[in-house]
Amino acid sequence: MLLLVRFVDELIVFIPAGTLPQIADDFHLSYAQAGLLLAMLSAGGLFGSVLTVAADHVSRRALASAGAAVVALCLLVFGISPWFAGLLLSALVWGAAGDAVSSGAEVALVDVSGRHLTAALGRQNFLGALGDLLSPIVLVLAGLAHLGWRVLFVGSAVLMGGYSAWLGAEPIPAPSGESESTAIGGMIEVVRDYRVWMLAAAEAVLTIVDEPFLAFLILFLERAQRVPVSLAALAALANLAGSAVGSFLAPRLLQRRYRVWLVASGFGLPLAIVLLVAVPVLPVQYLAAAFGGVCGALVWVAVQALSLGLRPGQPGTTSAVISLIALPALAFPVLAGLVADHAGLGAAMALYALVTLAAAFVLVPLSRLRRVPATLMDGHQAPQVP
Repeated sequence: MLLLVRFVDELIVFIPAGTLPQIADDFHLSYAQAGLLLAMLSAGGLFGSVLTVAADHVSRRALASAGAAVVALCLLVFGISPWFAGLLLSALVWGAAGDAVSSGAEVALVDVSGRHLTAALGRQNFLGALGDLLSPIVLVLAGLAHLGWRVLFVGSAVLMGGYSAWLGAEPIPAPSGESESTAIGGMIEVVRDYRVWMLAAAEAVLTIVDEPFLAFLILFLERAQRVPVSLAALAALANLAGSAVGSFLAPRLLQRRYRVWLVASGFGLPLAIVLLVAVPVLPVQYLAAAFGGVCGALVWVAVQALSLGLRPGQPGTTSAVISLIALPALAFPVLAGLVADHAGLGAAMALYALVTLAAAFVLVPLSRLRRVPATLMDGHQAPQVP
């Protein structure tokens, strides 16, 4: 059950990105406004960070179940709102409540998995990647059935409501009590840890190349290169498939050659974006998108394992502080939208490549963190996780 949190989250979180062209047409949005809508989902993390800290101190079951219920309500509002402001508000609250769901489940996973944290996270992210893959398939089927984007949001609300009820009925480990710090004191301790700032820089990059990037990729292929919508969506599907492969292989690869794979994957991200833009041949672009997915998954599992295992007793607080430090990156879709409005979608994609290339250099010192050998353990004998 804890492993499924990413599957459910990724199944629904791609819907705004995948339906962005239809939403933009219905509300007559500029690229900047479309980018703002995507950014609001992540901006909810500013409030969600408080809930992530709470995962170290309160019932994780109540936190995750209540968060899922609020997400269901936001999805419903998103699907029926006649105003763009309603979409923005529901996206903001959705982002905050989503943090409550994921933090409650993932912090509990730290206690359940113990030394095999990376293996458990690899399995969790693999299931999440399957949710990623299923989401565009659902979009394609909905399109074939001539269902509007609003129907998808209402249906997702029903799904998330059911998951909320399931979480509320399942036993989830309570906080271990290993950390004696108060919430504020714990955050101050974490902020003083230089390793946290390095991880925040890495997480900022991962935030940039998540669903908002796929939305701009679809827009780039469809409107700048005149690729049919269905074929453009296949590029996002290829990226998500690569992410599934990367998540599946992450525990074994990172346990054996952590530094090599982390640094190579970091530099592989901008390379994939360059190929997507510079080689306008669909098979090559599909391969580049899949390659980028593999690289992103490897970096994410490594960073996630380090974040949750870096400070025993404070996984929620550490994750919250990292997210807060990385918060400025959430405005990047708006910046990319402004660049697209004034210089074209190709320039926006080039901006993604430049930023990920610069950020890849941060992964070099990150790969030398002394905590790594204690965190990245072999997952072959990982315990069963609910």
